[in-house]
Amino acid sequence: MSNLSASSDSSDEGSNSEMPFGDPESHQSSDDNYLEVVESESASMHYQDDSPYHSSQDGKTYQDYSLTDRNSQSVYESTSHFYNSFSSEKSDEPSYSLNNSTKNSSPYQYNESEQPLITSFQEKSKKKKEKSRNNKLNKKKHATNSKKSINSTESESLAPLKGNYSTSLSDSSDNSDQIQSDYSKKDNKRKRKGYVESSGLKKRLEASNKGSLLMKKMGYREGEGLGKHAQGRVEPVELSNQKGRRGLGLSLPGLDGQTIEWDPSLEEINEREPVDWLENFDIHMLNFETMAEDWINEGPKNLNIETMTEFIDEELLSNILKKKNIFDNLSEDELRRAVSRSNPFETIRKGIFLNRAALKMANMDFAYDFMFTNPKYRDDSPMVRENELLYFADVCAGPGGFSEYVLHRKNWHAKGIGFTLKGDNDFKLQDFLAGPSETFEPYYGEKGDGNIFDPVNISSLTDFVMRVTDGKGVHFMMADGGFSVKGQENIQELLSKQLYLCQFLVALSIVREEGHFVCKIFDVFSEFSAGLIYLMYKAFNKISIFKPNSSRPANSERYIICKHKMRGCESIRAYLFEINSRLWNLGVNSEIDVNGIVPLEIIKDDLEFFNYLRDSNNRFGNKQIVNLDKIAAYYQDPNLHERLQNKLRTRCMELWKVPPGPRKADQRSDMEVAKTIMQLILKDKYRPQEVSVILNLKGENLVPENIDKIFQYSILDWNCIPLGSDKICFLLGLGKNKVYRWVQTKWEYEPNLELTPGTLIYGEFMPEYRGNGMKQTKVNAFHIIDGFSLGYEPISHYPYYQRLEKLNLYLKALKKWNSNNLCPIRVKNPTPLKDIYSLFERVEEQLLKTSNYQTCLYDHDYNFYMQLKGMVFIRTTREPWRRHLSKKYNCHYYYNSENGKSLFERDRPVEADASALDSLKYQILWMFQVGVGFKGEPRQDDVLHKDDLVRFIQKRIV
Repeated sequence: MSNLSASSDSSDEGSNSEMPFGDPESHQSSDDNYLEVVESESASMHYQDDSPYHSSQDGKTYQDYSLTDRNSQSVYESTSHFYNSFSSEKSDEPSYSLNNSTKNSSPYQYNESEQPLITSFQEKSKKKKEKSRNNKLNKKKHATNSKKSINSTESESLAPLKGNYSTSLSDSSDNSDQIQSDYSKKDNKRKRKGYVESSGLKKRLEASNKGSLLMKKMGYREGEGLGKHAQGRVEPVELSNQKGRRGLGLSLPGLDGQTIEWDPSLEEINEREPVDWLENFDIHMLNFETMAEDWINEGPKNLNIETMTEFIDEELLSNILKKKNIFDNLSEDELRRAVSRSNPFETIRKGIFLNRAALKMANMDFAYDFMFTNPKYRDDSPMVRENELLYFADVCAGPGGFSEYVLHRKNWHAKGIGFTLKGDNDFKLQDFLAGPSETFEPYYGEKGDGNIFDPVNISSLTDFVMRVTDGKGVHFMMADGGFSVKGQENIQELLSKQLYLCQFLVALSIVREEGHFVCKIFDVFSEFSAGLIYLMYKAFNKISIFKPNSSRPANSERYIICKHKMRGCESIRAYLFEINSRLWNLGVNSEIDVNGIVPLEIIKDDLEFFNYLRDSNNRFGNKQIVNLDKIAAYYQDPNLHERLQNKLRTRCMELWKVPPGPRKADQRSDMEVAKTIMQLILKDKYRPQEVSVILNLKGENLVPENIDKIFQYSILDWNCIPLGSDKICFLLGLGKNKVYRWVQTKWEYEPNLELTPGTLIYGEFMPEYRGNGMKQTKVNAFHIIDGFSLGYEPISHYPYYQRLEKLNLYLKALKKWNSNNLCPIRVKNPTPLKDIYSLFERVEEQLLKTSNYQTCLYDHDYNFYMQLKGMVFIRTTREPWRRHLSKKYNCHYYYNSENGKSLFERDRPVEADASALDSLKYQILWMFQVGVGFKGEPRQDDVLHKDDLVRFIQKRIV
């Protein structure tokens, strides 16, 4: 079996990574380095004859020790250099000239009368080397004078060295044919005699080789071994093929002892992978009773994957298994290095995210036109409207790479629900750096262990999701489950059958109508797996089996994409629940198994589905074989490197809309974040010294003396909000539980709160009382009056009531349904100033557990009492605009006091609405003291009585 498979690709630190590749070491090299390697290889091949290493017929490399004496070897090299240094320049030594040669002359003439002395050859060789260097310098000097001369000179001087004689003598001279014939004869002769050896030279070399003479005296014969009985080694010593620190003598079948030829033309590299949909045109749903009674096929457990050839070509399956088995004995380090150099998309890695799974989700989201982060109905209308959250579920997906990508794309506008095994494979929310984990909530089922096989956990997860999503379900679900199958990689599909089943079952349970589903699968060869795909094909409008570029091409990993869940697929969900209950009762170690859930003849009768599944398996199988061969070739030759890696990484990041920078945490301080938010709010009007000024703004107190001045214009510009304390403050969120409260001149840490990074809100801490008497409970909460920024998204510029909508939506995403450890955060409900009398009518005296009877106000939305300690008045229009009621048309209009222009409310300009900063500057505080009148106490001179305020407002309305 092979370890070339993929389990859940979760964390690069080791959790659920693709088996066994994980996140490899960096083996990047530039294209220039790659070209240098190719050129060096070409050079070594071209001058192979000059090397003491030669290739035998069996393809192995040997070192020639036939010249055993050091001096004889130097003689051989010296003589070789002597004949390779011939040139057309004048020389004291015998030379040849292409231009002056005659029909009877040989281009390789030399003086036979030369003394065969070793020193003579060495001296002549040195002289020829010097002259050769001088010739090259002269050629460079004359290169710019005549291009024709350069070409002629190069062809004349280099042709004898390169052996390309016929093409270098193509000039139309009278002697060209004869010269070409002479060169051809000499060329053949040189090939027969070993390039530099002639019979005379060979004799002189043997005569001068003392080692050879001594060996002959001892009885050595050419072609025989040394020793009394010629028992010595005859073949040259083979060049070592030792790789790294591997044990000596280890041989890997299929990888060692043979050269694997890699043909790059077999590999298809596409930035945009083709998407192949299979659409379901049958609107009739399957019957549960029929499926439960007739379709389940139980029998002995079958783990023989080699026989499962109904949905893949038999020869192709055999070839896949054979290719994967080659890597069984290869160490993970060696395999990882080969994979990292051979995979064109390897350097994409994890980018700014927690692990590689996040970029797989980014890859698939892009390939399917962002159908997950921007879902649409079948009529192409958006599934998530402006003031709604995107609900998603991440199942069997610890540590959470999929979710981090979605939250990165949607910020706090998405609410995630996670379900995975508790423990080592749990979600690592503290490591979410690219997206806000504060809007993500893990859930572990009724049993609390996150075991998706348990039917009780599946039912409780369904109930929890429906409670969070107001009974509608999530817009889409992601599943990336997998576990270690080391040593059993070839049957990973068979071992993962119940995991497939449960992930599909949960999707049919929690995905809303017309919602989507994506799930990781491996091979789809067995009847059980094919049946599962068939049922999902019947439950959704479209399905697609897809392998993203970000998934390593040599493994079996792929994904099923299901689009637009059909109405009325409850029968399929119930059938899958029934099968899982049966598997749960049988247990893992049972000899009896469910081998099929849809009869084979039913699958084959649907030709469109059957052909789609078989073609998909064959296509991915062929691609897998090509890349397995590529890995083997790259393992054999460590100089090979995929040159497109860096370019493809840059291009994919652009297409997937993922920032190309490194993964890093936000190290900014609290004040730096506050300044950044103010820059977003005020833009070019921002000055650093204004931050503390804005944070310390205090509203004017309402007293009898200034009521006419404050409300001298329209009271329709104002809203009133009850207060439960006398301390209004700013809260700044830096992510997770790093929340700070502004106190006079600095930020102080506030425990038991969670806010997304880049959040600035304005409100008060106050106690909430529930119940009566001894059962009464008190909880401290933070109530928001206004907001400036939510997750680095400025909301200050929106109209006041629109800001409140954003804040309520934000808190809905932030809410933890399964935990009571955090301080509650709520948005205060404002009351128009003209209706303040209705607010006073709700005030009552309530006995509080910590004190006597107090003036309280009951909140019917959240069912608690608050002690009423004052009110804040918020202006919602900006100067010089006023809001009035038209008596003629009985509707509101806006009046500009500077130019006298009037516009109906629906036509009001943007500048008529007060921003959060305007409202903060205009705010008025009315803190309750003795004399306000809620307890029937007499009036005080410097305290505004509630009845006086009501009369003033009624008078202004009229």
